[in-house]
Amino acid sequence: MQLVMLGNYLYMLLFSLAVQPRVACEREIPLATHLRLVVAAYAYYQGQNLAFALGMPMHLVLVLKNGGLLSQLLVGYVLLDEHYSLRQVLAALVVTAGIVVALYDQLRNAEAGGDAAYLPTGVLVGAMLFRSLGNEWTKRAFAAHGRHYNEVLFYQHFLGLPVVLASWRALLNTATAWTALEPRMWFLLAAHLVGNFVCTQAATRVVAASTMALNVVLCVQRFISIALSATALAKEGAAPPGADLWIGAVLVTAGVFAFATAPRRAPSLLAKSSSANSNDEEA
Repeated sequence: MQLVMLGNYLYMLLFSLAVQPRVACEREIPLATHLRLVVAAYAYYQGQNLAFALGMPMHLVLVLKNGGLLSQLLVGYVLLDEHYSLRQVLAALVVTAGIVVALYDQLRNAEAGGDAAYLPTGVLVGAMLFRSLGNEWTKRAFAAHGRHYNEVLFYQHFLGLPVVLASWRALLNTATAWTALEPRMWFLLAAHLVGNFVCTQAATRVVAASTMALNVVLCVQRFISIALSATALAKEGAAPPGADLWIGAVLVTAGVFAFATAPRRAPSLLAKSSSANSNDEEA
């Protein structure tokens, strides 16, 4: 997974430079903010890698990642005093129920016993909290300095690249093993990066037409990913997923869809403060 993470960092870095070649010379957001985003992103990626290393199946990782809105809701409420509609709160509860049901399936099928699934689950939940924290820092930066998406993308991966390369021995060992034993892994990595590019471009065009359409597409795509990883792409000899996983996946997907398509949230104190400051300046 370290080599996949390196591929993602290089791809995002090159993509941001291709979109805005002078992005490194036109910084609008403070460097300290970019460094915080680097820490949050790296912690998320490493937590995800550790969850895989501890034996968490891909389909369960996808279910938990779909529940990221829970951590986003918590971080937004605590840090920015954001308020959520009743529909959003109910959707979050549905997602929580889906995750609990899906985890029960994993605990029941864990080869080493039920306790074996708790550690990777806790690691991944911690990773999701870091990701949500990074999202809130980004939101604050955009509110204060403007929506410089490409700048955030560039600096997050440019400043984070040396941290990824610090594990150069593991990267070299993986590359050597792939070349000698599993050369098809290079093809899969290339396919992953191409797919990432296609998805990014498609999402950009869809969101230009309708954010609602993008949310629907993402929800369907996530459910299909869970289904494929649990069946056609499951490890050889792995226990087949039970009904609990499918029920949990449906609940999580439905909850995410309901949350994403709910009416806009009430303005946070941060937004109110920014609006008040703007009004004072105009006066």
